[in-house]
Amino acid sequence: MPHPRTGSLEEHQAILLAVLTRNPDAAVAAMRHHVGAARRALMSRSAQDVIE
Repeated sequence: MPHPRTGSLEEHQAILLAVLTRNPDAAVAAMRHHVGAARRALMSRSAQDVIE
């Protein structure tokens, strides 16, 4: 089954890269972006479920 969010892998890679390079500002930014994108996707999916 394909992942519902196509950018998720790249987001995980950005988080990992930031951690590996010991860049806390980049890690925080990447994690916030990832969590926000996941939240928006879940909210959108929940709204679609209500409509259907």
